[in-house]
Amino acid sequence: MLNRVFAVAAPIIAGIIFLGIFWQGYHTLPEHLWKDRDDGIITMSHARNLVEYGFVGVNPSGERVEGYSTPLQFLTYLLLYFFTRLDYSALALIQTVLTTFFLGFIFHRFFAARPVIGLFCTVIAALFLRYSYSFFEWHGSGMENALTHVFFLFSVLLLGRAVERGNFSYWIALPVFFAAISRIELIYPVAALLFLFTVVHYFVHRTKRGLILTGIVLSLWLLLMAIRYLYFGAIFPNTAAAQGISVGGRLSLLVALSPDVWKDSFRLVGHIVFTQHIYAALFALAALLVARRDASLYFVFGAFVLLLAMFALHPFLFGEPRLDPSRSTTPMALFAVAAALVPFARVRSAREFILPFVLAIVCLSVYLYKEKPTPYEICCKPKNFEAVRKDFLREAQKYDIPRPTVAIPDLGVVSWYKEFNVVDFGLLGSTMMTALHGYPPLLAEYFFEYAAPDVIENHCAWSCRVHYLFSDPRFAQQYAPVHQNVCDSCSNLAYSGIWVRRDAQKGSDSAERRMIEALRRSPDSAVVRRELEDCLTTDPSGVSCRYVVRTVYRFLPELRAKYGDDELTALFEKTPFRDYAVALIESRHDARWHERAIGILHEANEPLEKSDIVARSYFTIYRRGNMLYYHRPSCSPQDTAAQFFLHVEPENDPRRRSFINCDFKFAERRLSPLDPCTAAVSLPDVTVRKLRTGQYVGNKALWKIEFALPPQKAAEAPDVAQ
Repeated sequence: MLNRVFAVAAPIIAGIIFLGIFWQGYHTLPEHLWKDRDDGIITMSHARNLVEYGFVGVNPSGERVEGYSTPLQFLTYLLLYFFTRLDYSALALIQTVLTTFFLGFIFHRFFAARPVIGLFCTVIAALFLRYSYSFFEWHGSGMENALTHVFFLFSVLLLGRAVERGNFSYWIALPVFFAAISRIELIYPVAALLFLFTVVHYFVHRTKRGLILTGIVLSLWLLLMAIRYLYFGAIFPNTAAAQGISVGGRLSLLVALSPDVWKDSFRLVGHIVFTQHIYAALFALAALLVARRDASLYFVFGAFVLLLAMFALHPFLFGEPRLDPSRSTTPMALFAVAAALVPFARVRSAREFILPFVLAIVCLSVYLYKEKPTPYEICCKPKNFEAVRKDFLREAQKYDIPRPTVAIPDLGVVSWYKEFNVVDFGLLGSTMMTALHGYPPLLAEYFFEYAAPDVIENHCAWSCRVHYLFSDPRFAQQYAPVHQNVCDSCSNLAYSGIWVRRDAQKGSDSAERRMIEALRRSPDSAVVRRELEDCLTTDPSGVSCRYVVRTVYRFLPELRAKYGDDELTALFEKTPFRDYAVALIESRHDARWHERAIGILHEANEPLEKSDIVARSYFTIYRRGNMLYYHRPSCSPQDTAAQFFLHVEPENDPRRRSFINCDFKFAERRLSPLDPCTAAVSLPDVTVRKLRTGQYVGNKALWKIEFALPPQKAAEAPDVAQ
């Protein structure tokens, strides 16, 4: 009777042990190193948006966007927030507590036949993982790592039991499916695990039930992918495009034996092996010597080794994660310690466990003494972003801006509270910014003429990536600094600081500010209709009337509740910017709204018709204002791959010995998604005497040309020999 009670209680005790050891570790670790990371809050923000505004996104007014790559965590936080309405920190705490307890509970279930040995092994595993700081900190970060840890461990346990017993319930497909969707890309290690299970189960029990289970899991995964595609209009989440992740592109480089990609991948694997302490799995050799060998043991041990190999492929397939080189592979520490200890569940007698157990304690003690594992700060702590949110609230209150649109590179905390609409410099939460980030002229047109955030906050690490926005004349014209500093780390002009748009400020005599006041008093479609009529009467082109769309977007939740989308879109039916306005209003229903909206930026898409041809060579070079456009019809990737150089000789250099270097990469200067064979480069603000440009590979010129800018439009420039 006591043995039966202990057998039932032991897994619960193991869960408490895990939770106690981890809790002590988190309590002694400074919170700024690990707690409530911003990318986890981004996922929570999407869940809150669905509960409160009826669509998946980060902005109250729209757009529908999948700015996360963790479907399981989204669903988990969706349920938690729906029933509790707790803040992000409490939601993250619940996840950490529950997953840590179940990690210990599940780990002990591998030792069901040896519950006492299981408790000893649980202590060793918990201590090992507690000092494996990459695993430990990301597990408690509020991100998806904790769910990945639990469901992969649970999957191996259930599949191992199925191999041992032969018969099993198909309900075990659910936790395996949950492991596959803990991150969008983790179907590949789950597929490998299911393949191993299917083969082993068939050869041990001569049944195809394993194949049926694999089919169920893959069908569930395909069903979820189909639902995602129907809702978001894309196979891959917006995070993939935002971070430049292309599995196909990376595989092609690996097949082509690109030395940089291979070298980088092996560097990351080496970092992971030592960061996650994978070598702990070697301790399994001692366990296997004293263990009773059977198919279940071989499967479980093989499963952990296989998962270690599959996760080691992650750098080869996806490159380096944006936040931390080891973040996406933290389960490897768990697989390593499980592979080392789980074979002890099959020891023939308890005595045989004593020597390896003592050896394990000695090894762990020597490791902690010699290695002295050191905690480190994982990206990105919420304290800084809470301060930015308060800055935004202060400026919005100071200038009396209702529901301001803000531009910021750190999306999570700022978007969680639903006080703002956000234009995401980090690209995750803004499909339009993601679509245009490779086309600086077009992105600048969208940013200043259409989105026009009311408040901008940026710091140098991100400002350098969008330096062309800060050097655009419209930035100084439209925005007043609250405070700003020049970023010394950039080769181009960029600032860090906070800025407020002048036309949105209280006291501004702009038409936009007057419309803001009118809609705040009464969110009425008649106000919008009257504003459009008055503005378009004065400016039939509609260029100066774009503020109407921005102002409607600001009050869209209120207007939508009163009139519905159809009546609002009808207001813009006969306006020059109809496509953009309708797409923006309907963006909560259409994740691909940006594809329709991009067409409104036609002036930036069609510069060549309004430009002077100033030179011809391998590329035809046009000029329009202070911009040069490089164009080649039907260009190939090879045409634009090599480095472009552009040297500008100023007229006021009497000795003519210096030049201004404006070298560029074509891919970073492409004009638009609609015109991938045209690049746009801004000229410096000097009187130009002469230009030299071309392409180089190493020291070899593929083509080069030298010319002066004509003072007036030239019908056609003479050909210049390469």
